[in-house]
Amino acid sequence: MRISCVVVIALAVACSKKDTSKEQAAPAQTPATAAGDAAAAPPVADAASANPGLPSLGEPPKGMNVAKAKACDAGDAAACVAAAQEFSPKGAYRSTKSGLSQEEADRLEAGTAKYGERGCELKNAEGCYLWAKFGPWKNRDIGMSRACELGHSLACADYGSSLLGDGHSDEELMKGRELLEKACRDKVTEENRPPGEACDRAAEEWGSKRGKIKKDAKKAAELRKLACEQGWMIKCPCKQDEDCGQMEDVELYCFENKCAAASTD
Repeated sequence: MRISCVVVIALAVACSKKDTSKEQAAPAQTPATAAGDAAAAPPVADAASANPGLPSLGEPPKGMNVAKAKACDAGDAAACVAAAQEFSPKGAYRSTKSGLSQEEADRLEAGTAKYGERGCELKNAEGCYLWAKFGPWKNRDIGMSRACELGHSLACADYGSSLLGDGHSDEELMKGRELLEKACRDKVTEENRPPGEACDRAAEEWGSKRGKIKKDAKKAAELRKLACEQGWMIKCPCKQDEDCGQMEDVELYCFENKCAAASTD
């Protein structure tokens, strides 16, 4: 009986040591290790799980960055925009001097719009803007409106301008004015557009009567001042031609204490 007890005690000690070794086998994770694991995690998992049910975009068009296109397909909105921007046609691509055929221009537009639209579906403002800019004309106002709602100031300017055309209700005309004013105050700029253009258009609108909407001379003057400060010099106060300079390739001169463009007549 005494020998059996010793054997049992020995087995118990051995088991105890074995369990302890198991506990010690998994070392504690250091902050550096945790950070490394986080960096190695797939970047698009959260985006994809947040937007389940979106159909696959299929194989990316020839010439598009494949890695970014696949990340977009998995739900990464920023990758959608990056893929679309890199793929988009550049400059005056419809000009015969561009060397780009109509078919190739159409293909680039379609691919840009497709991936921009997916970015828009994932609530990316730039994606909505690209979809509106390069997609079918019938979708332009929808895309610009969504981009504006998501905080894209240039889209607000474009959408606001579209609401000021003929055939729009007084409510739409007012919204158009307000969106142009917002773009002005956001100091919206874009390549090939003179700075202060949104302010100039907003000043013109608030300084005139449209439908049942009355003009607001005070606001028009404020927006005109902002236009001048941002670089839109036409109609800005002056004492001599040198005060006006030029806008893009247009020479300005001082006429009756206001900057003006030379007549083309």
